[in-house]
Amino acid sequence: MRLVITCEHRFERLADGTVWTADVFPYAFWQPYLDVFDEVRVVARVRDVRATATDASGARADGPRVSFYAVPYYVGPRQFIAKLFPIRRAMRQASTSDDAIILRGFQLARMLRSVIGDQQPYGCEVIGDPHDVFARGVVEHPLRPLFRWWYARELRRQCLRASAALYVTRDYLQSRYPSPGPMFSASDVQLIDEAFVAGPRRFDGATPFRLITVGTLDQLYKGQDVAIRALAELVRRGRDVRLTFVGKGRLRPRLEALASSEGVASRIAFTGPLPAGHAVREQLDQSDLFIMPSRTEGLPRALLEAMARGLPCIASGVGGVPELLDAEDLAVPGNVSSLADAIEQAMQNPERLCRMSVRNLQRAQRYTQSRMTEVRRRFYEAVRDATARRKTTA
Repeated sequence: MRLVITCEHRFERLADGTVWTADVFPYAFWQPYLDVFDEVRVVARVRDVRATATDASGARADGPRVSFYAVPYYVGPRQFIAKLFPIRRAMRQASTSDDAIILRGFQLARMLRSVIGDQQPYGCEVIGDPHDVFARGVVEHPLRPLFRWWYARELRRQCLRASAALYVTRDYLQSRYPSPGPMFSASDVQLIDEAFVAGPRRFDGATPFRLITVGTLDQLYKGQDVAIRALAELVRRGRDVRLTFVGKGRLRPRLEALASSEGVASRIAFTGPLPAGHAVREQLDQSDLFIMPSRTEGLPRALLEAMARGLPCIASGVGGVPELLDAEDLAVPGNVSSLADAIEQAMQNPERLCRMSVRNLQRAQRYTQSRMTEVRRRFYEAVRDATARRKTTA
């Protein structure tokens, strides 16, 4: 049985027809689906580029039994609205009644659901909350309130009709978007053995104190502006701190300008894009505290990867983050003083940093590849079986 799954990530197709990703969703991500399904078709935005494999950066996304179905490429709500009808036409050809369907994300998932009809079963992968994604300060668009209401309503309806649902949180998303079918809890993050350090860290108060954050620079929902302003506040308090941004995106010049205006440009490093795995872990290992001042999150991959390195973490108390960190390690989203206070309290207390390291390393063990793979497999089987039952009775 073929699986058709939507994905909101943007990919590139090279001159030789292979599909590549700059960071997340490489071919290895799709392989666990092949334990249950014969093949996987990923419905996503794919842009044709002239590069060859020797020029490509990142990782290949397609491969044996994994193919991509390209919908018209767009970036942001404005282009999505402009290409709404071509996208809908493309969606009509994305799947057949014999396919198993998994809807993952908001926009493309909703479009596919609208064309497959009420009789075709499907599963949902709930990876985020549109009510938070389109909150004030997260997305800059005049229709943001409409998007917030519309996509939250559609995701709720989507889950209520699903044959099975998989959530990246233990409780948070389940409470907002319940499904009458089987509900499974498993993060996208499947930490391999190499992701973990052998033991917790030790801290001796050495300076400068090194902060790090990892994530896209395409939107401000990760709170990068809050991080820069909090760094400036700490410097004004006399703290010797540095900050590293790992990631790429169109807002980098804007963030660099903000760092200059706050007088902390010399204290901030932008690494640009790094391949997932060793290169990112190397940056984490060179840091003292991971910060994630996000305005919205599901269950953040970058936070879990930092925890697996035994790195103390401070993050906003949004989405599923409180399922990972203690209350004392949480900051108020969008609040510069709250983030600066949380960082300062941690960096002044080496014993607390050691406790945070121990705690984070232990909690990251809940998200090992073996544990997550088993739960996700049961979800895939539930979707497969629902599809098979429908084909039998059709």
